[in-house]
Amino acid sequence: KVYPHKWVGRLSFSTTGGTSYCSATAISGNNIVTAAHCVYDTTNNRWYSNWVFSPAYRNGTSPYGTFTARTCTILTAWVNLTGGFSINGWTKYDLAVCTMNNNASGQTLNQAVGWAGRTWNYGYSQLHFNSGYPWNDYNNVPMTDAGKYLRSCTAESFQQTTDTLGSGCNWGPGISGGSWMMSYKALETSGYVNSVNSGLYIGTQNLYGARFNSSNIVPLCNARGC
Repeated sequence: KVYPHKWVGRLSFSTTGGTSYCSATAISGNNIVTAAHCVYDTTNNRWYSNWVFSPAYRNGTSPYGTFTARTCTILTAWVNLTGGFSINGWTKYDLAVCTMNNNASGQTLNQAVGWAGRTWNYGYSQLHFNSGYPWNDYNNVPMTDAGKYLRSCTAESFQQTTDTLGSGCNWGPGISGGSWMMSYKALETSGYVNSVNSGLYIGTQNLYGARFNSSNIVPLCNARGC
């Protein structure tokens, strides 16, 4: 429940196969930032539903309450994608911003936990603190206590391809949408989201995410007021 970890939470949502889980981070304007594939189903060309964000979630407890999504916005480029997911072709569009309703106590998201900053148009090589709620490891094997605890990894990022970052990390599915923070400092209100987890190659200890820039995070935040 300390900064900056309290900004990060578990995100649940409904799919045709039941409830699924991703990770997300509180940003300004009572918004969260997460991955587009946690919001929109490109296979069936429809939105998922019933998004619920639980900041600082831990082993069944949500100390700041839960926040349902009022509206989510993604890039038109993500909606227009066809075929199978490709890290090199899809990841740079894989982000979403959602405006959240108040919790049961009437608090806004930002009143409850504050918000992380954002960066964009930075170089590919940066030190990132990556965090979220994985269910599987990088071999896609279910973890003990899957999805119950905030997990993290820290590594320097590299350029995978244009506007796509890679970074060393041994977590797998479930950490999708979790933030890559620059200028992270434990116990301080410090941290700027520079990417979110999009995908991985099973068996390889890397995660990949969009490089935040003027063509992805900026228009989303302009639309959602963050």
